[in-house]
Amino acid sequence: MSSHQNHNSWNSLEIAKLLMSLATPVLVVLVGFWINLGLQDFNARVAQETAVVEQRTELWGRMAEPLNDIYAYNVYVGSWQSITPEQLLKHKRTLDKIAYSYRPFFSDDFFDAYIGYINEAFEIGRGWKMDAGIRALKNNRPTDAKRTDLILGVDNRERVHEKYYNLLDIVADELKLKIKRPKPVIRQLD
Repeated sequence: MSSHQNHNSWNSLEIAKLLMSLATPVLVVLVGFWINLGLQDFNARVAQETAVVEQRTELWGRMAEPLNDIYAYNVYVGSWQSITPEQLLKHKRTLDKIAYSYRPFFSDDFFDAYIGYINEAFEIGRGWKMDAGIRALKNNRPTDAKRTDLILGVDNRERVHEKYYNLLDIVADELKLKIKRPKPVIRQLD
């Protein structure tokens, strides 16, 4: 073997060492770039989920009181005596407008629970130009209410309670909250 061959071997070894010394920083840069892309994607998903939860929170803030008034009226709790059938019908229309207008922000579970609750509290589709009926008892209602014809005289307080708290459970889950479901308090009426 000549010194020329030895020199070529030396060059190959030096080239291999040089390539290895360059490969490590390139590999570190590539791995860092890949991790950064993953973090950007993760951050984008978290930001999107946060925006959706914030929008749901805002919408729930607009829906909570009317939904609770419907509940209170049906099961005779809270301010049920100061709520009129006309107010309940207005609440239903407002709630439907929010639920259907912002449908993409609500999960299927939420929307199904909302529809289930509303269908338990109201009788919908009673006829052309007829308002939804309120599925509640007529007992002990204020006598000055103008539209008592809307009250159907149906005792479904337990079903309304169940559907209402089913809806609250789903809302709490979607807003990352925890609630404890109370047992229904069904009072005997005179």
